[in-house]
Amino acid sequence: VMDHPNVARVFDAGRTAPAEQGGRPYFAMEHVAGEPITAYCDRNKLSLRQRLELFIPVCEAVQHAHTKAIIHRDLKPANVLVEVVDGRPVPKVIDFGVAKALTARFADVTVYTQQGLVIGTPAYMAPEQARPGAVGGALDIDTRADVYSLGVMLYALLTGVLPFEREETLRALSDPRAATLAEPPRPSVRLSRLGAPGSADAKRGGGTPASALPSAGVGIGAPGEAPESLDDIARRRRTDAAALTRTLRAELEWIPLKAMRTDREERYRSPADLASDIRNYLQDRPLVAGPESVGYRTRKFVRRHRLPVAASAIVLVSLVGFTAGLGVLLQRARAAEAQTLTALRRVEAENAKFKAVNDFVRGIFNAADPGKDGTQVKVVDLLDRAATQADRNAETAPETAAALHETLGSTYQGLGLLRKAGPHYARSLELRRTALGENDPDTLLSMVNLANTLRAEQKFD
Repeated sequence: VMDHPNVARVFDAGRTAPAEQGGRPYFAMEHVAGEPITAYCDRNKLSLRQRLELFIPVCEAVQHAHTKAIIHRDLKPANVLVEVVDGRPVPKVIDFGVAKALTARFADVTVYTQQGLVIGTPAYMAPEQARPGAVGGALDIDTRADVYSLGVMLYALLTGVLPFEREETLRALSDPRAATLAEPPRPSVRLSRLGAPGSADAKRGGGTPASALPSAGVGIGAPGEAPESLDDIARRRRTDAAALTRTLRAELEWIPLKAMRTDREERYRSPADLASDIRNYLQDRPLVAGPESVGYRTRKFVRRHRLPVAASAIVLVSLVGFTAGLGVLLQRARAAEAQTLTALRRVEAENAKFKAVNDFVRGIFNAADPGKDGTQVKVVDLLDRAATQADRNAETAPETAAALHETLGSTYQGLGLLRKAGPHYARSLELRRTALGENDPDTLLSMVNLANTLRAEQKFD
């Protein structure tokens, strides 16, 4: 028995008469005075964040069913109704394993095998469900089939369209092998195919509107059905077309794409994992669906801990200034006392101290304590001001200037500002080539840093 605030309760089930006498199965379910989740979100023009927040309890409801060893297998907007309780929207999942649409159009009709086994709704069906009765097919589906369907729903909630065109879905159903071949297009790319009203795409019917069926939920759409334009879709999400596409492309589209992987081993393991990654996005944390790159995770860290990073940057800039001043003193000491052994030893000691301080500057920033209080400061402004002093002693202390440029380059790179990091690495390389030669380890280090930055900017030439 399922008991969850986002699952519609079933009070009773049975048959009107024995099956051999023509009796029909029935069930008595809690009445949900709501509408499909896509229709609710569009009618109320919910923002992307509000849609994500509303979708999390849907994932939790399906997860609850899975803990009861129940796989829905027919998740779609028509089976996720939103009712308003005490002024708050409450989504409820209905029809666990008993859904059957009699009059809806093709996309919302639940498909049955000859034995009466529920397979799913074509537009939301996981690829493995398209092979009924086969090994690895409908008899072998698991909870990740529901994860796929949730991914399609999330895709539609974010973009206003389904991943595939009506013809693509029909072709996949007629040839089950096709369902195992196609990965869904990125949401931002899918939206870019939608033309504005009157464009060639719109005239061809270039999109399948997710809100085409206000009463039955998302569907594939009937022939001749006019799709919404990208501007209309964006307005329903309280934004504009450019901002919607940009937000999806940044990282949000990674979530539904991972849920909809053709290979179920690559999907989220459960609806709970899907909900967790949505929370990661809402809290500006790295996504499980995102890349395992240092730059991506560093940017997320800086965004979450702006004040501690700003405080660390203040310390960094102060130490950079101290290091630059120390470099001037070292050069004067080298010129005044170069003729005596005592002077040489002193210069060597000061040079070692300079390098130690420089390494310490890097360590302070890389080991920033996110729990430390700091003043709200624009980190980039502080670094930009420090950058103007890096070349002050380039002629008399090229190694010192090169070290400062390398420090500034690594700091900008740590903040994800690759365009600003590259010139500092390039200047450091130039100074070290002149002062130390091509094969000095410090020169080679500058070359590696510059190469990594150019590669990250995709400047492969």
